[in-house]
Amino acid sequence: MAEHTNTNAIESLLWLDGLIKHLWLLHREGDPPHGPQGGLGAYISELVAESLEEELYAMRASSDVTSLRLVECTLGKVAPTLRGGRLLNSWTDLDTRHTFVTLELDADWETEGMSIVFSFKLSSLEHAKLPFTSIQVSNLALTGRALVTLELLPDFPFVGLLTFSFTEMPDLAFGVRPLQGIDLSSIPGLGAWVAHSAERSLAYYVHPSFYGYDLEALLCPECLLEREGRAAAAAAASGAA
Repeated sequence: MAEHTNTNAIESLLWLDGLIKHLWLLHREGDPPHGPQGGLGAYISELVAESLEEELYAMRASSDVTSLRLVECTLGKVAPTLRGGRLLNSWTDLDTRHTFVTLELDADWETEGMSIVFSFKLSSLEHAKLPFTSIQVSNLALTGRALVTLELLPDFPFVGLLTFSFTEMPDLAFGVRPLQGIDLSSIPGLGAWVAHSAERSLAYYVHPSFYGYDLEALLCPECLLEREGRAAAAAAASGAA
């Protein structure tokens, strides 16, 4: 029995890992067929960009930095890889027959094609004559543990709402290089600022904070519309009765 249970757990983990990798690059309705990746990867890139913009807004108030802006933010084409996990809880909504499972998952993530580009100019006297500088953050390596709640549907596409949060701040490393302007070593503390900004951006997704994504709307938009239509019709019929 223990061996059978362990096999089921491994199969479930592989299924979920494969689902994440599929969703990461899945094109959403309206995306150009050969354009940037859509789906989960693009959505998380948008979330990271929003978090970084909040950090940049605070930095713009500093007297040492002017014209600070986020030029590009894409997390690339490689999804995180699940390397372990366990089921924490599950329950079923008897009205909808939807089952919700909460999992604790260990994941590694080494990005490919990630590019986060900042452009800025320093206003301090010692750097006042330096040109605008662009730096690129890439080659992210992240290891962490996450809490994931997944809604399981009785019909296609079989998955609905997904919520995600880190149990604690994950371990991360990345590379920083100049795209134009000056040698990074001439700006003491720049690397520390990038690391601090990355950590503060990740903090938005550490438990009890979380983000949610509607997988059903991504995988089968027409299914969601049909279900909403049936629910509206049932409500109307109930009201008429």
